[in-house]
Amino acid sequence: MPDKDYQARHEDIERAMDDLWPRVAQSNVQVVDDFVNAKRGRVRLSGVLLTFIVEVECVDGKLWAHLSVSTLKRTPNWDELRWCKEYFLGDRRAIQILPPRAEYVNLHPHVLHLYAPLEHEPLPDFRGVDSTGRLAI
Repeated sequence: MPDKDYQARHEDIERAMDDLWPRVAQSNVQVVDDFVNAKRGRVRLSGVLLTFIVEVECVDGKLWAHLSVSTLKRTPNWDELRWCKEYFLGDRRAIQILPPRAEYVNLHPHVLHLYAPLEHEPLPDFRGVDSTGRLAI
């Protein structure tokens, strides 16, 4: 049964997914499934085949983009995850959640997830100033 937030915000979710999806697909990106709120497919980077899912979810009344990236034999590396984040989520803040073990939901042994707020900024700016006065993390 669909989440009540999803039902109430169906048009917003559809519009957000349309806004999120790149207007010009690169030749290395293949969409396999195309839904109102999600797309699933494959992307080839430096000879590595990655599977992706990009979806818009409504959580506690707020819209979030959710990106899953996986490979068959290993977990995606930083450059692969970063490329997918920039291509699918754009230049916005994305976060990776490391929940307590009791909350793990692991349907694939080599998948990483990123979440990006689409309507709000839930986290503070964690950049600080180093001893030279430059912004740093």
